Amino acid sequence: MTIRCIDILYRLLYTFDMNTISLTQARATLPNLVNLATNVFNKTYISVNGKVGAVLMNARELELLEATVEVLSDEKAMKTLKQGKSDVRKGKLISWEEIKKELGL
Repeated sequence: MTIRCIDILYRLLYTFDMNTISLTQARATLPNLVNLATNVFNKTYISVNGKVGAVLMNARELELLEATVEVLSDEKAMKTLKQGKSDVRKGKLISWEEIKKELGL
């Protein structure tokens, strides 16, 4: 299940509107490419000898992807998330007031 989720996430994020340029082009336009990468979901794929060898992307987006992969790889976290979704479907909800009271706020 976890591998399937990661595979779907990968396909959604990395095969949508691929902007691929050669390493030579990347060298010539690096400042511009870095500027473009500041926009989330704007990735530039850099090819070496005709094959994608690197990706230039937004640093915050990379952090978020790494955090997502970490959660998806954690069986306990995934089980907890599934349980939470199940509880919501069954109407097993706790009000914000109850949460504050439980936390002593």
